[in-house]
Amino acid sequence: MMLAALRCQSDAERSRTPDAVRTAYTGLQSQGLQNKEIVLELTITECTLIKFYVSSILSKLAAMRTASVRIAAQRGTMKL
Repeated sequence: MMLAALRCQSDAERSRTPDAVRTAYTGLQSQGLQNKEIVLELTITECTLIKFYVSSILSKLAAMRTASVRIAAQRGTMKL
């Protein structure tokens, strides 16, 4: 998975801290933004978002996409 993600990323995207992007993504998702809106806000490609960051978040949470925001809120990493 990591190699596929790197092929999607530009040099600017690879220079970002993954934790910062994951935190930003979760916060924007909790505000109801769709992935197409989130990539514009974070200035990353949708390929990068889906193949690297969303997959990473979901695997770390061991949850389905719809449950990721609820779990993050319960853990105190974001507010609803």
